[in-house]
Amino acid sequence: MYSSAHGVIGAMAVTVVPDPVAGLAVAFVSHFVLDYIGEASIGNTKQSALIEGALLLVYLIGAALSPSPWLYIAAWIAANLPDLIDKPMRWIFGRKEWFSCHNGKGLFQYKGRKLGYPVLYNLNYTTTLLCNIGGTVVFFLLMLAVHF
Repeated sequence: MYSSAHGVIGAMAVTVVPDPVAGLAVAFVSHFVLDYIGEASIGNTKQSALIEGALLLVYLIGAALSPSPWLYIAAWIAANLPDLIDKPMRWIFGRKEWFSCHNGKGLFQYKGRKLGYPVLYNLNYTTTLLCNIGGTVVFFLLMLAVHF
C-alpha cells in the first residue's frame, strides 16, 4: 500500500491502543499486515508523489489539530518505517530490502514464509485511490471534530 494508507492505519493503532508505545509497535507491525493487500499504481512517479504529498499534508494538518500531534506523526513514521528504510536502500544504494514484505532476506520470516508477502488481495486503481484518499479524509475529519 501507499504511505497514506499505512499512515492512517498507524493513526488508528495509536488511537485504539491505550499505551502509546504499544500503539506505535502495533502501527509498525500493521505495515506488514497491510502489505498483504496489493495496491494498483496511481500514476507515474510524479503523479503518485503529488497525490501522496497532498495526502501527507492533509494528514499533518489533521495531526496538528489533534490533542496529541506528535503521537500521530510518530504513528505515521512507525507505520511507514519499513518503506522509509527499504525504498531508499534500493533506489539510492541498489541494495536489497531488509524487511520481509519487501522481498529481502527478511526480518520476519520462518522457513521461507514471510510476513506481508506474497500479496493475497489486489486492489484496482479506483479502490487504491479510495483507500488512500478516503482514509486520509476520514482521519482529517475526525481530528477536526476532536479539535472543535
